[in-house]
Amino acid sequence: MKKTEMEPILDGYGLTTADILYHMPDYKSLLQNFVQQFYDRAPKFHKIPIFR
Repeated sequence: MKKTEMEPILDGYGLTTADILYHMPDYKSLLQNFVQQFYDRAPKFHKIPIFR
């Protein structure tokens, strides 16, 4: 069964965007941009106990 567009969001996934801006060493006047978007789940980090 195909998932609808809203189901991953309800499962805890969010849209992640990677935006990379770079230039080639041989062509310093040429600036390139690479953008990628995908659904990803945020990691669950352990809570750090607070020492008093």
